[in-house]
Amino acid sequence: MEKNFYSFTLNTIKNHSLALNIAKLETTVKYRRTLIGNFWIVLTYLITVSIISVIWSIVMNVPYLDYFAKVFLGFTSFYLILSFTAQATDILFLQYKGLLLSLGIKLNNVLSIYLLTKFLEFLQFIPMYIIIIFLAGVEITLTNLLFIPGLILVFLNGYWITFIISISCARFRDLGMLITAIMSASILLTPILWDKDQLGKYENLVYLNPFTCMIESIRDPLLGIDVNPFIYLQLILFLVVGFIISDLIYRYSRKKINFWI
Repeated sequence: MEKNFYSFTLNTIKNHSLALNIAKLETTVKYRRTLIGNFWIVLTYLITVSIISVIWSIVMNVPYLDYFAKVFLGFTSFYLILSFTAQATDILFLQYKGLLLSLGIKLNNVLSIYLLTKFLEFLQFIPMYIIIIFLAGVEITLTNLLFIPGLILVFLNGYWITFIISISCARFRDLGMLITAIMSASILLTPILWDKDQLGKYENLVYLNPFTCMIESIRDPLLGIDVNPFIYLQLILFLVVGFIISDLIYRYSRKKINFWI
């Protein structure tokens, strides 16, 4: 077993091919015997956001397509955040318990399988993003490509968030229910359905919510909105601090995880 979280992470990267193959299989099996397969993920969000946008575009007094584009990109980006938080609470003691205990697959490989599965699901949104921003009349420029470093930073932060939440919830099962409750409210506290400039002089307070930076780093470049460099700095800071905390948790828990599961 690795002595620290950094070695743990390096071994995760080295064994990515095995995890990627299993992730591809999981994504395929999940939607087997359905007519449109994995596209159901995209279709679900299209239906949901379409209905929401009918009313809220009127409430916000903005054109339907503009509002739909913003909310769709925001909601689907938040889907990725939910993968790291609320959906990750039971991956060790429920979803992947058999892989850990029966098949003896290492913890870092299990986390890699889970994260790559979620990442492959998220990639299915990207072709739809292109269609939506085109219909919304967003000018296609090199600025749109800034969503790539944003997505990378979000995913890297998602790695340590998933690690901490999955380990903590394996030890304290009630914590998973608390996280699920908090994330249900977080989508309303994050500027997805509403604009941060509606807060007036309190606008910058939205960055106290770490999910704001994650959403804006992916959504805003695609919509042609200038991205505040502060967002990237904050995500890098989260990454550094998150890895330090993860290392402390790993050193404490690495010999106890099997007992908690």
